Amino acid sequence: MARNAECAKDVFLMTVSDRSSLIIGASGFLGSYLSSECHANGQRLCGISYTPPAHVDIWTKFAECDLHDVDFARFLDGDKLGTCYVLTGGSSVSDSMQEPARDFQKLLPGLARLLEYLVREQKDCHLVLFSSAAVYGNPVQNPISETSPIAPLSPYGAHKWLAEEMVRRYSEIFGLRASILRVFSAYGAGLKRQLFWDILRKYHDALANGTKRMVLNGTGEETRDFIHGKDVARATFLVAQELPRAGHETYNIANGVSVSIRDAATELINQLSEKVELSFSGVERAGDPMRWMANVEKLSALGYQNSVTLEAGLADYVRWNSELNPMQ
Repeated sequence: MARNAECAKDVFLMTVSDRSSLIIGASGFLGSYLSSECHANGQRLCGISYTPPAHVDIWTKFAECDLHDVDFARFLDGDKLGTCYVLTGGSSVSDSMQEPARDFQKLLPGLARLLEYLVREQKDCHLVLFSSAAVYGNPVQNPISETSPIAPLSPYGAHKWLAEEMVRRYSEIFGLRASILRVFSAYGAGLKRQLFWDILRKYHDALANGTKRMVLNGTGEETRDFIHGKDVARATFLVAQELPRAGHETYNIANGVSVSIRDAATELINQLSEKVELSFSGVERAGDPMRWMANVEKLSALGYQNSVTLEAGLADYVRWNSELNPMQ
């Protein structure tokens, strides 16, 4: 495999196709699932991420750097893009509450540079932006449709909304074809943050200190619409094939099923060998919504059906976590 210097790090080169797919944020949690899905469907892949890829051999090119550091023309070197998937930016509501400027910098400046490059050099490319259900905040009613009011509760949600607006305006001004994905509560093996990761950390602490009791934030009656990373990737691929003739489309990426945090946490604990007592503090975490359930009619019309149940997905998550932390 040949190597060239790019972004002060290595770029891995293989065969170049006439129409490649570029995945930005390729080594992240959802980026890893998406790259596997795209590769399985025969797409030739170029990737950008600040960490190296898990599977080097599936990439035609790969640059290890942040989005705002990329020289796109040099990196792609004449490749024509069919699709550009953007999965970059912050990934934590709580972190965005603590450092909102840092969360802003992770997404918006680099996205602006990418959009300028696409409208100048890759106008036939279909841009697929990963946004978040966080743009909805606390919805007025459930299920939440793509036309529901926007009211983010955190800088994370606000920055995702700004990214959406940038894409929409560039689409309307320059004719860029774009799809915006509002991903709900994604989970699965590989995710080292958020609800299920935190529960397992508290679970093992409860066993280690002998209390066999754990306390989670909130009341437990908050609801989420969970979707496994594999199904996010499948849904994304379906959207990418539905190329807009012009303009932009927005899709909820979820299963349309409301599950309480209490029930989800209980299901996870039921997958574990020892049981612990579960309780809730009643204290809400800033930036978190109360109830989420997506209207997925638009996604379902593309042929999407979930393939991973919450029970099966959590069982797999526990297996992955035990392999990651064999001493626990």
